[in-house]
Amino acid sequence: MRQIKLTYNEAVIDFEEALKWLIKIAYVVFLYYAMYSRAEGLLWLSGGMTAALMSAGIFFLSIVYLFYLKENFVVSQLVFTILIFFALVALTPIISALIFDISTGVIMRFIMEVGVVVFIFLATYNFIRAKIITPKFFIYALAFLGFLAALTILQSLIGATHVWRVRTSIGGVNYIGTTIGMSTIAWIMILYSNTFDERGNKKFNKLKMVAFILTLFAMVLTGTRSAAIGFIVGLSALIFFGFRKKNLKKYLLISGGCVGFVVLIFVMNFDVSRLLDRYTMDQLVRMANIRFTIYALAVTDLTMLEFLFGRPDLYIFSSGMDGSRLVNTHNILLSFIRYHGIFVFTFFVMLLFAIFFNYLKLYKKNKNLPLFRFTESSIVVLLAMAIVYTMFSGGRPTRAFSLFIALGYFAGYFELLKNVESVEEYKKLIL
Repeated sequence: MRQIKLTYNEAVIDFEEALKWLIKIAYVVFLYYAMYSRAEGLLWLSGGMTAALMSAGIFFLSIVYLFYLKENFVVSQLVFTILIFFALVALTPIISALIFDISTGVIMRFIMEVGVVVFIFLATYNFIRAKIITPKFFIYALAFLGFLAALTILQSLIGATHVWRVRTSIGGVNYIGTTIGMSTIAWIMILYSNTFDERGNKKFNKLKMVAFILTLFAMVLTGTRSAAIGFIVGLSALIFFGFRKKNLKKYLLISGGCVGFVVLIFVMNFDVSRLLDRYTMDQLVRMANIRFTIYALAVTDLTMLEFLFGRPDLYIFSSGMDGSRLVNTHNILLSFIRYHGIFVFTFFVMLLFAIFFNYLKLYKKNKNLPLFRFTESSIVVLLAMAIVYTMFSGGRPTRAFSLFIALGYFAGYFELLKNVESVEEYKKLIL
């Protein structure tokens, strides 16, 4: 490792430490615009555009740190496979352009979108494996940024009497609802991690509980059903893979009691009948029927060539009632078939199996080590929640930044485990 220090009189600045702090600040700002403020960005830019531009910046910072200050940078076989997947996603639109009459602008836009998510994945992966963005830092960042986003949603309740879907100017309600749901799970992890540290500040823990409840409420107020499903899946995975069963009932009762008390106060002061109607069985069945109808239409109109190689310009067609071709599949798997072809779809499914198989090996290894097993469960919990969102909502896969952030976190965590030199060092990196 190269040591670079700047001195002025008696002041000494360690370049590496300064770069680490710059990376942390830049990554947290990126995380906010990539996951929570997709509409409102910096200056005249939208949040999505801000996150896209910052993805190149944080990727550049990761390259500076890992290639200039570090040595022997080698990616794992799993990461190499993920990069092959990204290459296929970028390559198939070019193949489509050779087969179909597709605008060059459409192809370039698709490739640029793929480039953005590659930057997001690699930067997250590089920072985690280098121990700059530790798992503990990452989870806390998700929690606090989600709480900030939740406050913008809760502000909409001021002066209101009837509550339906509380919308916010920072971004689309479905995506924000899902990412705030991930933050809610992060708060649960932080609260539960206090059980491993008896020296924790009890007053600070109460503030964490308040933040958790408000973040959970914000998720519910968005009325996003995919967020609710993702939350249930994430919580179930966290309980199964992360929690110690002997203390489970105790913490569920305490948390449930606190949430129930606040719900009672909320219901007494607002008319939430329309909001609750979104979560009734009738509405869930109705929306499920609509989704399954969309799924059925998503790929049945494809020609054989489109089915094999995809066709990225399909998204420019209208989805009205005039018989034109369907645009939004609301499902990442069907989107890969429609825009990139069956081969990319198959590769993605196999990649998911490989990812969860690798996690299960890690789970079996540390199953009887509660401290390790708990934080490591965040790998599968966050990724599963992001996948649930992309299975029920959203448009093109390249717009779901949270999925590729979670994927980078997963890959980086596995590399971090290989570079940890001692148990004591590992304890400092996790919750």
